[in-house]
Amino acid sequence: MTNPGGSFRPSGFLANMKAAYTPAPVTDDEANEPLVLPTTVKVSGWLALLAGIVFLAGAVLSYMFLDDSVDRAIEDNNINISQCTTLVGGIGDSVTGAVGDPVTVATGNVAAGTTVTQEQFNYCKDLTKITQDQIDGFRSTVTVLAIIHLVVSAGLIWAGWALRVGSATARKVVASVTVLIGLTVFLKYTLNTLDLGSLLLLLIASVLLFSGKAARYFAIARLRGTTGPAGPNLTKG
Repeated sequence: MTNPGGSFRPSGFLANMKAAYTPAPVTDDEANEPLVLPTTVKVSGWLALLAGIVFLAGAVLSYMFLDDSVDRAIEDNNINISQCTTLVGGIGDSVTGAVGDPVTVATGNVAAGTTVTQEQFNYCKDLTKITQDQIDGFRSTVTVLAIIHLVVSAGLIWAGWALRVGSATARKVVASVTVLIGLTVFLKYTLNTLDLGSLLLLLIASVLLFSGKAARYFAIARLRGTTGPAGPNLTKG
């Protein structure tokens, strides 16, 4: 919704979300009181630390089983080529059969006595044999992704540890990584189960860090950082 001046004014759900994640104004009394690190920040730190470890485990396992993944892909490709050879005489330009031809020999999930469907014909026409260049490209992609996982994992582990003392930078790291992984899911990039588990932990940590006492803690800490040193008033609970 827009106001007469033309600026955006959130309403309904968006307004409630904005209110929930906007800390109340800091009073003069609060600005001078000892600032105790909320339990929610500590919990978020442990969640981020665990998310980093889980994310790291996903990268290590993916790289460890890289050869198995390649072997499985080659095996599946060979099975599909064999089935297409039985159905229509080959793959790609080597196809000699046609839609409606009788299937005399059962292959895969195709029973004998049926006929070649348009879908099966098109699949065999489009199918190609995996090349060494494709295998090398797959290995390179997995290696690059593993390195990215390592960097992200290191950042999360540091952020989780730094949140134990209320680091605002660590809070930003957790939020940034949560958005980054969330975007990969939104863009339908394939993530393994460990990656999704890490994302769930980060979502919980982010909600805790940007709402309630945690949001107020960082708002007051930021105010003290801009108006003067916090000194002994910045304490851990």
